[in-house]
Amino acid sequence: MFLVCSCLQFAIHAVGDPIEIRELLGADSPHAEARCPECKKQLQRASCIDPDLHARVASVLRDLTPHEAHLVLEGMGFPEERDCVADVVRSVMNQKVRSIDAHTVRGTARTVIESITMEDGTTLFLSGTGWGALVYRIRVPKPFVSKELPNV
Repeated sequence: MFLVCSCLQFAIHAVGDPIEIRELLGADSPHAEARCPECKKQLQRASCIDPDLHARVASVLRDLTPHEAHLVLEGMGFPEERDCVADVVRSVMNQKVRSIDAHTVRGTARTVIESITMEDGTTLFLSGTGWGALVYRIRVPKPFVSKELPNV
């Protein structure tokens, strides 16, 4: 199954078991109304795409398993963005912070930090655990318009 945005900056091709594709990405799945993570328009889905469209999205088209595609649409990022071991996090955090996506929890004096964007545009996404803050995704700048792997 292909999921392509009309902005032509995001396209994935889920390859694998047709039943898994249907259950995780199909019309009756939680991603039936999936939106482009780049421009927020609804994604177009098809079992095949014509050669002209394929050529126009070739620079951003990613072949993924159904499970990997599901994780991308859930905001978990591409497989290489989920390598968040301590050494990688330290190397990314060894630069100035550009911005922090945060909000105060209503009725409290506490803040939730969703993500931290570094000087080079790399973004660390955070969650909370019983052990402390958890980095679950590291997104390089413009991840949907480049197939380059993070260089961290």
